[in-house]
Amino acid sequence: EAFTRYLSDATRTDYERAHERLDRELYNADDAPPEFNMFTAAESPLGDALVQLMAALLCFERHGGPALSDRASLLCTMLLLFLDVADAFPCMATLLHAHFFTHFLGGRQSFSGVAQREWRMHCADKLLRRELPDLLEHLTNLGINLTHFLPDWLCTLFMCTLPLDTAARIWDCYLRDGEQFVWRVVLELLRLLSPVLLALSE
Repeated sequence: EAFTRYLSDATRTDYERAHERLDRELYNADDAPPEFNMFTAAESPLGDALVQLMAALLCFERHGGPALSDRASLLCTMLLLFLDVADAFPCMATLLHAHFFTHFLGGRQSFSGVAQREWRMHCADKLLRRELPDLLEHLTNLGINLTHFLPDWLCTLFMCTLPLDTAARIWDCYLRDGEQFVWRVVLELLRLLSPVLLALSE
C-alpha cells in the first residue's frame, strides 16, 4: 500500500526534515494545543507514528506528491487521533492535494496559489463588511488586518484556536459540507468575540 511504499523509500533526510518540522510546528510552538502532549511525550507510540507519517509524506512530496503546508504536522495529529498511520497517510495526502487551506501558508507557492489566497482574503473582507462592519472597522483602526490571524485559523482548521473536541467537530462538518462551513465558523466565531474585541483599545 502507499504508506508502506513511501515509508520504506524515506531517506535519512526525510526523517531529519520531519523532526525539524515537528520541532518548529508542534514541540516548540507556543500555540500548539496542550492535548497533543500525547504526541510529544518521550517514547510515545503516537509520537513515533507522527514521525513516520511526516517522513512518508515528505518522501511522497519528493516523488511528485503535494507539498506539505505550514502546520501540516498539526493536521497529521488530528488524523492520528482517529486513524492508524497507514489510513492517515492517504487522507492527509488528499487534504494537501485538494483542499483550500494549502493556498494560505507554506508549500510550493505558485501564482495560482497566491491568487487563490488573495481572492479568499478579499472575500473574507467583503463578508465582514456586510455582516460585522463595526468590528472590521474597529480592528482596522487598531492596525489589525485579517491576514494577521485568518490564515492560521484556516490552515490549521481551528486546531490552535478552539478546544480540541470543538475543532474535531468542525473537521467532521468541513469534510462533509466543504469550505463553506469553515467560513460560517469564521463569521460566528468573530461574532461571538465581538463584544470583547470591540472593547479593546490601542
